[in-house]
Amino acid sequence: KCKKLKSIEGIPLCLKYLYAHGCESLETVSLPLNHSIRHLDLSQCFCLKQDEHLLTQFLKDGQDEEDSPRFACFPGTEVPSYFDNIWTGKSYTISLPWTSSKLLGFDGCIVVACERPFHIQFSPLSYDYYWGYERYFHLYLQQDFFQCHKYSSTGEKEEEEAQTSDHLVLIRGIKNFSDSINKFGIHSDLRLPKEFESPSAEIKSCGFSLIWEDDLTDKIKTP
Repeated sequence: KCKKLKSIEGIPLCLKYLYAHGCESLETVSLPLNHSIRHLDLSQCFCLKQDEHLLTQFLKDGQDEEDSPRFACFPGTEVPSYFDNIWTGKSYTISLPWTSSKLLGFDGCIVVACERPFHIQFSPLSYDYYWGYERYFHLYLQQDFFQCHKYSSTGEKEEEEAQTSDHLVLIRGIKNFSDSINKFGIHSDLRLPKEFESPSAEIKSCGFSLIWEDDLTDKIKTP
């Protein structure tokens, strides 16, 4: 967390984890072509000015590994137009169109809406995922994603103000699908701490775009 940092650039190609949670003045983040970022935490960076451009850089310009999804989180209130299939709610399934190209994965997004102030922080412990029966991707946000109070590494309560804000969680998943599947869907859910007696956050909407073999072939050919 840095209150004066306005831009992040010059990121090494080998960097896999980038944490900039709560950088209140951060406006721009530049990810290099073929970056290795697998986990990007820009939660509570409310001055970001390049949401769509950053989304494209993270999803399309990174190095993909089969069965090793990449995740990112930053403020946002709705699923961006980048995604082809958008739905209100936490789950969405579509029938796959006929195509001569093989399905290789998806780019996904969920919108988390908070009805009360939280300290949202996107650590690797704040989510869990699995591929269900090959054709579904399941994402669960764990209780570490939502905190009533912010604590330092020594266990002391910090003065950072909790925020009532919506955030986007992005996913890019590559997998060796069989040619026989005819549906694909994304399912997401929240696992809130037990002390939350009533719903205080929800997954408002979700969306995804499918990645076909031709898409990655075109990416390789593009200089």
